[in-house]
Order: sequence, then structure tokens, then C-alpha cells
Amino acid sequence: MSIILWIDPGTTTIWFAVIEKIAQKREILDYGIIHTLQKTTPEKLLELGESLYELLEKYPISHAGIE
Repeated sequence: MSIILWIDPGTTTIWFAVIEKIAQKREILDYGIIHTLQKTTPEKLLELGESLYELLEKYPISHAGIE
């Protein structure tokens, strides 16, 4: 079993999906959008980091991919 975090980054909108893979079966556990406001780059990164950390606390993610 693997739980995968998939991220599709954008300038102010980041798409994500959390996918569970067991053998050849895949199931989407969670998905959504992380919106960052028009802020300075450090503020955006902090906001993104906090949102991703919440996902890492919620799911035992074993792999990640970024498009």
C-alpha cells in the first residue's frame, strides 16, 4: 500500500490529490485547491507550507509527485 501526494503548482492556485494505491487498485482519498493570495513570495511559501503540512498530518504519505 502506498499513499501518494500529487501536486500541480501554479502561481496563486495549487491543485493537489491524495491517492491510495493497493496492488493495481487506486482510490482518491482527498483532492482540492490551495489558494494563495497575492502576497510576497515568502508569505506565499509559508501559506503553502502550512497547507501541505496539514495534509501530511492527516495522511501517512509515502510518496509525492509534482507536475
